[in-house]
Amino acid sequence: MNHLKAIVANFRFLDSPLGTRLIATRSLQLTRNQVTHFSLYSPSTLLDRSHDFRFSNIHHKLYFSSKPNSIVELVLTSDWSKGLEHDLEKCCPSLTHETVVYVLKRLEGNPEKAWCFFNWVSTKQWFRASSSLYGLVLRVLATEETIKQFWITLWTMKRKGFYFDEEMYFPVLAGFRKKEMNNDCASLTRFYNRSNQENAMQRAVTKVVNIISGSEWGYEVMGELARLKIHLSDNFVTRVLKELRNCPLKALELFRWVEKKHSGYEHNTVTYNAIARVLARTDSIEEFWSVIEEMKSVGHELDIDTYIKISRMLQKNRMMEDAVKLYELMMDGSYKPSVEDCSLLLKSISASDEPSLDLVFRVSTKYESTGHTLSKAIYDGIHRSLTSSGKLDEAENVVNVMRNAGYEPDNITYSQVIFGFCKMKRLEEACKVLEEMESCGCIPDIKTWTILIQGHCVVNEVDQALLCLYRMIEKGCNADATILGVLIDSFLSQKRIEDAYKLLVEMVSKCGTSPWLGTYKKLIENLLGIEKFEEALDLLCLMRKHKYTPFIEPFVQYISRFGSVEDAVNFLKAWSKGSPQSHSAYVHVFKSLLGEGRLSEAKDLLSKIRCHISKREQIRELFDSVENCTVHSLGSMSQTLIPSLNPKTLKIAKAIAASLRMVELSLATRIPVTRNQVTHFSLHNPLPLSDRSHYLRFPITHHKLYFSTKPHSILELLLTNDWSQALEHQLENRCPSMTHETVLYVIKRLDKNPEKASSFFNWVSKKEWFRASSSVYSLIVRVLATKDTMKQFWVTLRMMKEKGFYLDEETYLTISVGFKKAKMNSDSVALSHFYDRMLQENAMQSVVTKVVGIISLSEWGDEVMGELAKLKIELSDNFVIRVLKELRNTPLKAYKFFHWVGKQSGYGHNTVTYNAVARVLARTDSIEEFWSVIEEMESVGHELDIDTYIKVSRQLQKNKMMEDAVKLYELMMDGSCKPLVQDCSILLKSISASDKPNLDLVFRVVKKFESAGHTLSKAIYDGIHRSLTGAGNLDEAENIIRAMRNAGYEPDNITYSQVVFGLCKMRRFEEACKVLEEMESCGCVPDIKTWTILIQGHCDANEIEKASICFAKMIEKGCDPDADLLDVLVDGFLSRKRIEGAYDLVTEISSKCRISPWQATYKKLIEKLLGVMKFEEALKLLRLMKSHNYPPYHEPFVPYISKFGSVEDAEQFLKALSVKSYPSHTVYNQEGRLSEAKDLLYKSPHHI
Repeated sequence: MNHLKAIVANFRFLDSPLGTRLIATRSLQLTRNQVTHFSLYSPSTLLDRSHDFRFSNIHHKLYFSSKPNSIVELVLTSDWSKGLEHDLEKCCPSLTHETVVYVLKRLEGNPEKAWCFFNWVSTKQWFRASSSLYGLVLRVLATEETIKQFWITLWTMKRKGFYFDEEMYFPVLAGFRKKEMNNDCASLTRFYNRSNQENAMQRAVTKVVNIISGSEWGYEVMGELARLKIHLSDNFVTRVLKELRNCPLKALELFRWVEKKHSGYEHNTVTYNAIARVLARTDSIEEFWSVIEEMKSVGHELDIDTYIKISRMLQKNRMMEDAVKLYELMMDGSYKPSVEDCSLLLKSISASDEPSLDLVFRVSTKYESTGHTLSKAIYDGIHRSLTSSGKLDEAENVVNVMRNAGYEPDNITYSQVIFGFCKMKRLEEACKVLEEMESCGCIPDIKTWTILIQGHCVVNEVDQALLCLYRMIEKGCNADATILGVLIDSFLSQKRIEDAYKLLVEMVSKCGTSPWLGTYKKLIENLLGIEKFEEALDLLCLMRKHKYTPFIEPFVQYISRFGSVEDAVNFLKAWSKGSPQSHSAYVHVFKSLLGEGRLSEAKDLLSKIRCHISKREQIRELFDSVENCTVHSLGSMSQTLIPSLNPKTLKIAKAIAASLRMVELSLATRIPVTRNQVTHFSLHNPLPLSDRSHYLRFPITHHKLYFSTKPHSILELLLTNDWSQALEHQLENRCPSMTHETVLYVIKRLDKNPEKASSFFNWVSKKEWFRASSSVYSLIVRVLATKDTMKQFWVTLRMMKEKGFYLDEETYLTISVGFKKAKMNSDSVALSHFYDRMLQENAMQSVVTKVVGIISLSEWGDEVMGELAKLKIELSDNFVIRVLKELRNTPLKAYKFFHWVGKQSGYGHNTVTYNAVARVLARTDSIEEFWSVIEEMESVGHELDIDTYIKVSRQLQKNKMMEDAVKLYELMMDGSCKPLVQDCSILLKSISASDKPNLDLVFRVVKKFESAGHTLSKAIYDGIHRSLTGAGNLDEAENIIRAMRNAGYEPDNITYSQVVFGLCKMRRFEEACKVLEEMESCGCVPDIKTWTILIQGHCDANEIEKASICFAKMIEKGCDPDADLLDVLVDGFLSRKRIEGAYDLVTEISSKCRISPWQATYKKLIEKLLGVMKFEEALKLLRLMKSHNYPPYHEPFVPYISKFGSVEDAEQFLKALSVKSYPSHTVYNQEGRLSEAKDLLYKSPHHI
């Protein structure tokens, strides 16, 4: 029936005015020089070179508008009238959701017509509105000319039950602000806030999201969802999917469950587009393509708005293969991307280090196949890819073809050619191109000059680069921060530090250049490294002039070790200019001088500074504490001097005391070491293989004795005593006050003893010096969320609320998951009610939302600061933390907000807010700012707390920022709140997980671990061993095994597996097999992971027979295969074109061993079987897929049947599919096999 309607609609279309117009205009006149498709075989002076080019000649074809595009053309070329509506009725009696979205998207530049079209569509019975459609039309109508229509549409949307969400609100608000539509801006904010308060559906959405987020998907989750008795609608499903965007696989599970468990609900184009947006990311891309295939099979398509958002996301994540595949799919459909979309995609491809010319070719070929001619932007994309790949002759061909098409080379073209020459180190030719560029009247801009200068710097021709710079300035083009940074880096790489300094000063004074913060920092460090203190101080003054936070850390270190009193005075004068809190620098300098034992210099400096600074209580107490301390009186310091000090002064005094006490103890104490005890990591212990140890990169570290830092000693005191009045008295005497970091450290380490954690927290809470924070409360409620301490949990949670602290989403979800795992259902429900009620009652949240909205929508500047000032915010630590958390996806804006807050009168940052901003900044695009904040924290006497460290460290490891993770570990190990042994082990494991483990980082971690007095555990030996085997240093890895044995740790499965992996990586398979035999002889049974490593090694070396022998041997020994191992073997067979062998393996293993192969294994094998005409075998795999609850992979069957299959094949295939997975009826007519299609129709069930 649907097919019949489509045919009738097509006949109607031909009879319509639009159809007549199209038929009458099917001739195109081409001018002589017009290029209608991309081909480098066009006549040019470089024709003889074109055979080297990878873009094949494509024969010219003419294509005409698809139906959606013809509707756009009709609307754009006619005034809106009854006649136009009649034409639209005639040519398109009904429109799909995707078509409506496409037309509105293409009418963005003409909001009046978009409004008329939307109104016309809205009156139709076949029209089904959606929140995404309303969001699009509101964005289009948000102009001064159509503001009346905007508000009508917004109220209509609300009346029809659709939600005006954050994604719609912020872009529209940003547009109003840019156009200075202040009244509408205020009205929109009121509307949005009121909608949030009135919206009943949001509470149901929140409940569903919390249930799914808090647990692994399974019967328990489905049961909880069923009990909610949700009223399903497209709007509801779309909103839940959007909220689950950070856990896409759970979103997909919900998507599947919704249709299976609710007989009255079916997915449609709206919900399919919603799930596609969620799944388009690295960790769920396979599921994304599965959904796209499913959409096609049931007759739906991606709408153009969804395509644009997904394509941008794929390009941003460097998933270029998927972005191109999606572009091709859309170009084959009805809703084709625009020329701009093609241009942006080519630009993204060319931006990689080694652009894939195959992808460029596929995009340009698909673009041409729709009858487009190449625009200048698309030529630029092709040209950029060729120059970046070093294909300069082909790039020259493209320039000639561009000229033939009427596009003269411009700055972009020439810059790309220069970049290509510089990349190939052909700098003379690059300079000639610049001259040719000028002779053609095209003036080089700053980007062109930067490329050339950077090219010289890369080959260490810094003087030539400098000449280019001066030549550039002569021609009236001023230097910017980027070009200055390039030159400074080059000077520093050649140790020409003074030249770098002179250049920076010259550019700042003569050209008014403002260097990057990073440029200042590295140059200051290098100048102080060669004792050029005055020059470094000049740069500090320039930094302040350019409104950067002064970089004081290297100055303080320099002064404390080598500087004179005059140096310190000059530095403090430079620092204090215009700084409202300059006394903190004085404290920092005094602490450093005293820490280096330079008491006389510190006193001399004290006499030379201003009276109001020298009389500060903090500085006076610091000097008093040092003068009263002697080696013999340190033991009683805690009872006499320390109680009178404030927390910051206490810290430095105690550090000195602890150091001197350690000296006394180390002289008086000797700890006997047993013969086999390894107290530090050294491969130079007497061993049978000690002659090889000189190859190792881990040097000998002399044995030292270490003692626990203060937070650890408090912890020890708590763990070794029952809670009592006496224990409280001891705590009072030992630590009259504690830092926020210490309190967090102690609670974190008491997480296995929640009763004591509760007692300690209650004791701390009563102290006048204790300042509560949301992070402390969040930690303690997580610790107390156990069956044994449920009463304390609820008491603490209510106390938290009474004191104005907010239970954040992350803490709530963590506790909720714990309750569900422990089957504490009543507490889980009570917590959910508590959290929902808190969200409704929470007045601060609306202010937080306003602040985040203002900051998110604009670049930081005077306008944003002005708007924030107008809000008259009542600042608190809790408020600042919540804003920073909401801004976590824009860390640089969070950083700007953090510094703005610190400058507000009456508010000063503390350890809580510093830790909050550190969590936000620990990512690739803001790592420099992260370290700047860490330095600033140290300078004002704060530290990262242990909870923040663990979260930041995991984030750095996840993002493969191992250098930063190690640096942070070293910093924490030097502080008072040291990471645990487990933290060290996890860090080593992350380093070793890379393709080429960095042994320098491993060495640094181990060295720092030992410096705290630890002995190496089995987990840490494994981390070192894993890195060595991964790096191919097998002899040194053997030494490690011997060292492990000496320490009392016998090799286990992990150890042997790592050795096998290293040998397989180096193709030393015989030795790998011997290791396996040795392993068995030692009584260590190889597990599935060990066998998988060995078998994969053979497969990678194309030794599939040996891999099969190993596999058989493994099964003989009673070790069952799993899906990972099966996938490895299938890949091995397919790489050797042994497709039937792979098929036999999968079917045999599935039936005998009862394992479920991966979905990807099925897919690749089905495609290969159909490629060699093995239809029956492929169909058997399709049935197996169904039996393992995978969506049937029908996509490759349809083209196979349409081209080669019989009616019987088609009948068997359709029977194998599930009821809801039939492909679209259109596929049967694609190959023109009408008689077979009729025969199949006759044999189909009546309802089909």
